[in-house]
Amino acid sequence: VPDAALAEAAALARHSTHPISRAVVRAAEARALSIPAAQDIQEVPGRGVSGTVNSDRIFLGMATKGEGLTVERKGEQATPLIVKESLRPGAAELVQQLSSRGVAVSILSGDRPAAVGAVAQKLGVSDWRGGASAHDKIAHCVALQKNGARVLMVGDGFNDGPALSAADVSMAPAEASDLSRAAADIVLTGHDLSDAYDALNTARRAHRLILQNFMIAAGYNSVAIPLAVLGYATPLLAALAMSTSSILVTLNALRLTERRHTATASPLPAAVASPNTAPSPNTGASPNTVRRPSTVSLSPLAQAPSQGAAPT
Repeated sequence: VPDAALAEAAALARHSTHPISRAVVRAAEARALSIPAAQDIQEVPGRGVSGTVNSDRIFLGMATKGEGLTVERKGEQATPLIVKESLRPGAAELVQQLSSRGVAVSILSGDRPAAVGAVAQKLGVSDWRGGASAHDKIAHCVALQKNGARVLMVGDGFNDGPALSAADVSMAPAEASDLSRAAADIVLTGHDLSDAYDALNTARRAHRLILQNFMIAAGYNSVAIPLAVLGYATPLLAALAMSTSSILVTLNALRLTERRHTATASPLPAAVASPNTAPSPNTGASPNTVRRPSTVSLSPLAQAPSQGAAPT
């Protein structure tokens, strides 16, 4: 890529939080290029970003003709930017862990179908779609929900925001776009996507502990209230019983803070479901109950390269 074209691309990329935009900036910095200022920035969801650089209108994003990332000066031929992407840390582990629990995994991405297909094949995900718009992702989530699935959406892109809001539960990495982080229910502070599985296990354990605390409270009240009504509970005994029950419930809740590695987490209970559905990992139903199937839609499985593998 010519230095002038890369510098203009970096001028626009600095105004975007997309991982590929950050890679473009790193590539320009690696060449020690002088990055000009950009004005009148306009971000086109799912396509790219445009702005005025050195009095010329420049577009950085998906090519209008053909496939791939390009930087284009208005009225001139576009310059392609070759970007080599790698899987996010923990992406393979997350898909493997979810699949081992019978959770259906889908990949929805606005990237080129060829690139998305390569990532899906590497991860062993058969249900994938490339070139998906924000509307397509919402429609996919809604269709799954109509079939009775609980949908967890993990996304980081600008056009993932609406789908994150439409899902039953949503997560976004810390370096995701502002819109995705605002729309997500959970923001993963680390860079490892396997943290999403830890969150699911934590949710399930919390649900179980809440039910246990309800049972403790119900058992206490079923004994303490009749004794108090019959006059067998002295003020001192009632105070001790109340304090003991509160301490017991608190100590039981503190069990959630136990550090447990994902690999040693207790297996999720099986459920009766059709062959094409999977059990929800964050419910507390017994193994013999029929639960709503769960599915996970993943968008940010690939990340832009580090400085050592920047676009050329």
